[in-house]
Amino acid sequence: MEIENRYQLTDYLTLQRFLRKEKLLPGQAQIGYVVGETSDNEPASLERAFNLLKQGVIEKIAIPDPLPPYNYGYPGPNYCRQILLDVGTRENQILTISPETHSPGMNTQTELAMVAKFIKKTEYKSGLIIIAPWFHILRSYITALSELKNVGLDTKVFISSVPLTPYETVKHSQGVQEGSRRNIFNKEIAKCKSYKNLVPVEEALEIYKIHRNKDSD
Repeated sequence: MEIENRYQLTDYLTLQRFLRKEKLLPGQAQIGYVVGETSDNEPASLERAFNLLKQGVIEKIAIPDPLPPYNYGYPGPNYCRQILLDVGTRENQILTISPETHSPGMNTQTELAMVAKFIKKTEYKSGLIIIAPWFHILRSYITALSELKNVGLDTKVFISSVPLTPYETVKHSQGVQEGSRRNIFNKEIAKCKSYKNLVPVEEALEIYKIHRNKDSD
């Protein structure tokens, strides 16, 4: 078991390293989804989304609209929309994604399940870019793969990793987790393991390589 856990840890860290170095090209995906974060981390992700839009990497920016009240860290779609408009995004370039039924809270898994269901019902199936702070990309990527698989899609998932200072103290995880971004990342693997019905990390790593025709690093 100890050896198995050691191999798993290596796979998680290898996947994290690959995702942080992701290179995105013009036309890579139709939409870039900005993962819901606290106000400590969300503005930088929104600005990254606008830059991807300007570069032609994506056609639309999607933000979560999980329905109020926003009492779990995420500042809400109006906050996100205003930042996007302030940096130059046009209104018709912004999509909001809502759950099919009202939920009093949101975490990465329920949020990306919402996104997967949205993609299944729309024409945005060719590719998805997840935009998130570097410390949250591992869980976001594995969860996105899993939730898309759960709705019968093999949509390619790419990552835009947003670089933020690792030692700044911030709030995360519905606003209830506080610490440096580096310490927050150290707990991400345990969170991946706590989610139900996620693809195993070794499978996520293999999918990553297949979708990028990558044999090794």
